Amino acid sequence: MTSKHLRIDDEVIDKGDPWTVIEPVFETVQIYKGEAEYNRTAALLSRPQLLIVAIHHYVFEIQNGGHGKFYSNSASILWRDVLNAFKEMGLDEGVAIVEESARRMGGNPSLDRETRWKQLEALKPTFDDLDDRFDAFLDIGWMEVAIPEYMRQNREAFYL
Repeated sequence: MTSKHLRIDDEVIDKGDPWTVIEPVFETVQIYKGEAEYNRTAALLSRPQLLIVAIHHYVFEIQNGGHGKFYSNSASILWRDVLNAFKEMGLDEGVAIVEESARRMGGNPSLDRETRWKQLEALKPTFDDLDDRFDAFLDIGWMEVAIPEYMRQNREAFYL
């Protein structure tokens, strides 16, 4: 077993690499074991940390299969956190995309994966247009600007 000393401080945050800042706590939040375990582990992070973890999960899922994959996988337990992250960062297009995807899932996608599967089967939502919108949204570079700025504005919440 190897020990690793990590320090997230102003110097690290000011470099502007969100993954370096969030990676040490990324796997803290349990998205695979249901809502109770998610809530317990999410409480271990600061709100800003949780929101950035949620954004990273969301972007990964959308880039690897779109909103259909996001809602069928465990990561969608974070959908409300993703919505709140976009709201707090003032990213209106992100808010609109997540709100519309949730509307297509009945307005309130379940945090329980099996229930979401039933929602997907019953509603048969299509997300191709939202996936395209999200790709265009990513192309404007908001991740490289908005997330580092959010981290700088909330730096104390990211200190380790």
